[in-house]
Amino acid sequence: MIKILVLAGGRAERFGSNKLLAELNGTPMVLHVPLRLQWDRRFHVTVVTCHGEVRKLCKANGISCVFSEECLQGLSGSIRAGVQALAAEGAEAICFCAGDQPFLKADTLAAFHKAWKASGKSMGSCLAGGDPTNPTIFSKECFPALLSLKGDQGGRRILREDPEDCFYWPLPDPCEARDIDTLQQYQKEQQT
Repeated sequence: MIKILVLAGGRAERFGSNKLLAELNGTPMVLHVPLRLQWDRRFHVTVVTCHGEVRKLCKANGISCVFSEECLQGLSGSIRAGVQALAAEGAEAICFCAGDQPFLKADTLAAFHKAWKASGKSMGSCLAGGDPTNPTIFSKECFPALLSLKGDQGGRRILREDPEDCFYWPLPDPCEARDIDTLQQYQKEQQT
């Protein structure tokens, strides 16, 4: 089973309000990936957040949620809280997705995981247009490095430290990597 951790602890300062609650096609942004994966037996999905509204949405939809004030310390706090929770459940690896990337598909995540596993590398990152992007994946050997991150540092720092041990996989459809950071991006998505 693939352990998916959806990072949903950001402050959304560029958006102006909690973008994770903004609805796309009638569903809050943060729930798109978890709901898409929820009943697929290939995945176990957990959302990590410090937002009470996100926790309520997860609970109402039967989605595993780690609620932690550590998320307020920046991206590293969300990663730390999620890794600690999933490591305690015996995770062999964790695939990280961003809560503001609502377009990722289950088959894409499964194909990325399968290709990463076959690579024998301890870390992996998707590529969109040749650039590293979420989702990323880290084996349990990387958990100590993930737990040592500070502030707004994310897993990309660890990927850069050991590029020889990182598997890069081009997304079949780079549009799946689109994230929504601003109100203008959200409004554009609403029109499509």
